Amino acid sequence: MRYETARLADFSVLEQRERKAPLDQPFLLTVLLLLGFGVIMVLSASFPRAYYDPGHVTGGSATYYFVRQLIFAAAGVGAMLFAARLPISFYRRTAPYFMLLTLALLALVPFIGVRANGSRRWLGAALALLLFAALILRGYRIALQCRDSFGALVVAGITTQLALQVFLNVAVVTNLLPCTGISLPFFSYGGTALIIQLAEMGIVLSASRDIMERDGV
Repeated sequence: MRYETARLADFSVLEQRERKAPLDQPFLLTVLLLLGFGVIMVLSASFPRAYYDPGHVTGGSATYYFVRQLIFAAAGVGAMLFAARLPISFYRRTAPYFMLLTLALLALVPFIGVRANGSRRWLGAALALLLFAALILRGYRIALQCRDSFGALVVAGITTQLALQVFLNVAVVTNLLPCTGISLPFFSYGGTALIIQLAEMGIVLSASRDIMERDGV
């Protein structure tokens, strides 16, 4: 009984230390730069359509899509910071429940999904590609430094998903592949996808906090 009490106390202290450890600043900064760049690109790409309002959606407001994307970005940053505050051990314990929730939502897509006439894409030139490359490399670096296999696999999986989305989107834009409908992370218009992407970045930051705590930073 004493052993169990002591073990739980040590676990609680470890979680508190994980929450107090700093985040990976280069990774966080790169995410915020990409997010800001993406929001500006939404304004640039949607301005004429929103102004002339051919579908009678925006009411002639040229910044209609930009303001909505800005709201989604703010909500996503909140989700990212919240996810980053949770210790990686929380995700280890709740992973099966997240999996069940994901499968349930996927099963509902044919019934509640909304059909659209395509998606918007922007190739943010060399700067955006360099930022994506820096983010992906940093993500794999964090994965390699994780102190357990769960954290390493989660971070590597999130980073690989991001890398594949970027590759497929750029390949479509450059006519290397047919249209796939896959959005460009942080750039393509849409609220749910942006919030989920930023929450995933928060999980990576949570793992980086765990590494900082281990190294005593």
